[in-house]
Amino acid sequence: YDDPSFREKFARIVTQEIDKINVLVQQLLEFAKPRPLERQPARLSKLLDDTLALLDGQLLKHGVDVRRAYAAADETAVDPNQMRQVFLNLLLNSVEAMERPGSITVETMAVNGHLEAVITDTGAGIDPKDLPHVFDPFHTTKPFGTGLGLSVAQRIVRDHGGRLTIDSALGLGTTVRVRLPLCQTSDIRHQTSGEGAKKQNSDEEQGVQVN
Repeated sequence: YDDPSFREKFARIVTQEIDKINVLVQQLLEFAKPRPLERQPARLSKLLDDTLALLDGQLLKHGVDVRRAYAAADETAVDPNQMRQVFLNLLLNSVEAMERPGSITVETMAVNGHLEAVITDTGAGIDPKDLPHVFDPFHTTKPFGTGLGLSVAQRIVRDHGGRLTIDSALGLGTTVRVRLPLCQTSDIRHQTSGEGAKKQNSDEEQGVQVN
């Protein structure tokens, strides 16, 4: 223990493990006790850029190139903090799916009265047997995953009256779509969550598709 290099390594490992515990506790709290929405006008492109800025180090470490294609107008009424949490969970999944240097494309677009944020990666893709379970709480294929990131993201998107879908092909990558109502932002201030979308049939509810 008197070895300085050992102490440095030990301190680094302890810090990393504490960070993992903090993430787990935060995700458990988000899953068990959702916060009410506090809506305000926000551009989805700005929220995506904010989240990507937080991941600069991870993107550089994994050799991930980010490509952006934003709509000129992509503002709607959302809870900015909770929507950043959605994008953080989704983008982390994309980064961690990269087994070699690749790219992530982030887009926003208006589609049939809705706004969509689309995240496409060139990662490993999802095994067809796992795809129907990606939103199941505690289901994970990662060695140190919690299995709560996508569950929390889906719940937040539903609370906004939207839908989260995943389209993936093993070996070809994954596309995730966050579809939100195109609200009149001038009429919406600090609404609370009790307005989530009604439950749909099981296939729609899971929002997954295999190629």
